[in-house]
Amino acid sequence: MKSGVWILGLGISLLVPSLCRASDETCYDFDRPKQERLKGAPELKLPKSGASEDKGKAGGGVDWAALRTRLNKPITSVYALIRDHRIGKDTCKTTLESRFEKKKGYLDFETLSISANVWAFITVDWVENWAYELLSGTPSKPTAIRAYYQKIKGSSHIRRLCGFIEIKALDPKHTDTYFYEEIKATRIDATATLGKHREAVRKILGQSPLECQESK
Repeated sequence: MKSGVWILGLGISLLVPSLCRASDETCYDFDRPKQERLKGAPELKLPKSGASEDKGKAGGGVDWAALRTRLNKPITSVYALIRDHRIGKDTCKTTLESRFEKKKGYLDFETLSISANVWAFITVDWVENWAYELLSGTPSKPTAIRAYYQKIKGSSHIRRLCGFIEIKALDPKHTDTYFYEEIKATRIDATATLGKHREAVRKILGQSPLECQESK
């Protein structure tokens, strides 16, 4: 018999059973030394201020959301923050563990294990792969980087979780930043995914805390 609970505040909201299995759908083959942007990612105009956003539904029950914005931070600072997975996870409810390895064609390759304490003594675990590709510049002075990610195993209620974050230096103090994610999961839609992108931007800009701020 399966049991389920609501997950809240993880950037997702879904009913998760105690039974877990491998993800049904992936988007990238990280044994290849180079990847491409996902084909569904729309071309968004870079705004002078604020953000350009879009969201929608693809075939097969997949929802997607995209956001592009100009950040008042140098590319090296933005890169460090997109590698800090607290920008995309609720640190009050999750623990994160990373394992790094070298893969040809990437600045770094990461296996990220997520454990979500959803209610009382119930936890939900899943695993994501993250690959960081240098698009232009050098490792010490990058001018464009794309971070690809996908869920590879875990909750059967997340069938597909793929995306990328692309950053390009506009000048020494500003970075063009593009978020795109595809999701196929129970009770997660494009609106929730777009909200996750917006919160990531707030955290990068220091408008929302990275650390847990539980009220006493």
